[in-house]
Amino acid sequence: MTNKTAARLRWWVNERLFGFLRGADPRWASSRNVWHLYQDLIWLGFASAASSYINVYAIRLGASEKLLGLRASLPSLIVVLLRIPAAQLMERTANRQKLIARSLFFARIFYLLIFLLPWIGQLPLLKQIPQAQLLVGMVILMGLPNVLSSAGWDSFFADIVPPKDRARVVSTRSTMTHLIMLTIVPLMGSFLDWAPFPFNYQAIFLLALIGAMVSTWHVIKIKVPKTMQAPQRKAKALNFRETKRILQESPEFGSLVLATFVYQWAVSIASPLYNIYFVQHLGAGESWIGLRITLASIASIVAYRIWPRQIERYGERKILKFATPMMMLFPLLTGLSRSLTPNLFIVMVPRLFGAGVMLARYGILLRVCPADRRPTYIAVYAILNNIAAFIAPLVGVELIDLIGINNIFFVSAALRLAGALLYWRLPKTPDTTAVQAPSGAA
Repeated sequence: MTNKTAARLRWWVNERLFGFLRGADPRWASSRNVWHLYQDLIWLGFASAASSYINVYAIRLGASEKLLGLRASLPSLIVVLLRIPAAQLMERTANRQKLIARSLFFARIFYLLIFLLPWIGQLPLLKQIPQAQLLVGMVILMGLPNVLSSAGWDSFFADIVPPKDRARVVSTRSTMTHLIMLTIVPLMGSFLDWAPFPFNYQAIFLLALIGAMVSTWHVIKIKVPKTMQAPQRKAKALNFRETKRILQESPEFGSLVLATFVYQWAVSIASPLYNIYFVQHLGAGESWIGLRITLASIASIVAYRIWPRQIERYGERKILKFATPMMMLFPLLTGLSRSLTPNLFIVMVPRLFGAGVMLARYGILLRVCPADRRPTYIAVYAILNNIAAFIAPLVGVELIDLIGINNIFFVSAALRLAGALLYWRLPKTPDTTAVQAPSGAA
């Protein structure tokens, strides 16, 4: 190890690791806020790890392919129906943080209901309903309060994190989440295989509940600068005419929405099919699912260390153009596979390049949305994407009997490539994240 590498390692341990364990620096509000943002994602990692087994839990309870398709699509329909009033409520609310925290609490309390599912299913009024349907219903209803927190989170994040730090904070939050999942998910998978059913799933969702509640507490502890608090004002009605005007007044925003709509359709048409393919067609168990998620988390940790620096160097638009075409490899290689082992490594592809897509696209989205109307602009973006996310999974499930599950993966790959080509057509506008040449440089 060279002296430079050793010095860098000592700095990372002293400033990052020990600093993180010590807690937020009380002298700086921005430091406290970022520390709470990191803690939020660490504790939420327990809920995310447990949630990665929800589809497998539903399959073990006897869920059909169509029920899993509804589980994937109906949350998006909820967003389509409720995102506009949620965004307008956020725009005319001075204290967005309080609304976000309350909606997060009411959404995450559903982990308690999932924990209690075996007993709830024995109640006289619910005994005739299959438990798989009850589970899917709980997961879908969780999306109702989540609409409000989602409508305000991006603006809340933009208010408390300066533009120059956003890629780094998002990257670090994601890395911490994947580190938690890297540790917890395989342990959960082994526990699910070892412990009796359904106690095994009850235990992991009790852990999810605890993590989600601690995460919510950290969101409550964030302090929004008074200068960044949103003024109370009457929000404009968001109808078809206003949506059309928003899309036309910003060519980059309109192009981003169109490209992401196609890309979201590509992702969603196959989203409920992966676990169906692995569990029902290839015979995967919970431990294998856990190992796959673990390898995916390792790839994500590596990716989130690499992409922020590349975005700072080359800018969001160039990274988006490079990373999105690579994402077609995930469904393409999955469709070509005929055994479980290759899929342990295929899943690394979307994690390695998906981080670049997400960070670059998110940065562009925040940049092209006016600060005072950011919730409404993001609502337009989210609604159109969720229309695709609602319809596409239902189409994918229906196509299983017509063309076969493997061919749907190929359709997804082709649509991902189409979305990538649309990202290439984004108008050229100033990119604040790229390293700028000095004035007068050649």
